[in-house]
Amino acid sequence: GKLETEKYQLTLYPTIGGNYTGSITFTAPNGHYLWYVMSIVVSQPEPESTIDISAEIRKAVIAEITIGNPTNRNILFDVRKKGDGLLGQDTLEIAANGSTDYSLIFSPLREGEWTG
Repeated sequence: GKLETEKYQLTLYPTIGGNYTGSITFTAPNGHYLWYVMSIVVSQPEPESTIDISAEIRKAVIAEITIGNPTNRNILFDVRKKGDGLLGQDTLEIAANGSTDYSLIFSPLREGEWTG
């Protein structure tokens, strides 16, 4: 018989960067199928912005970071802090269509400059 083609849009919403492998199978009513192996490379996005913080040794400074949630459901974020002297909550919940401030605490134990 005549082969028919159809375009399918596959949308992915990766939460973290990395290399992923998977497959997708299309099965026809007569039991015939087509399957495809996918190799997906997800790169890290650029930062939303950069925050410069200065503090004296052993004195804490708080940076308030406003995070928005444009979706219609509550979101619970896991917070990963990367850098010396950074402290704060490990999770942040934001109500649907809302925003909240995250308090990032910088409390250096020694003199220097860091990127985190």
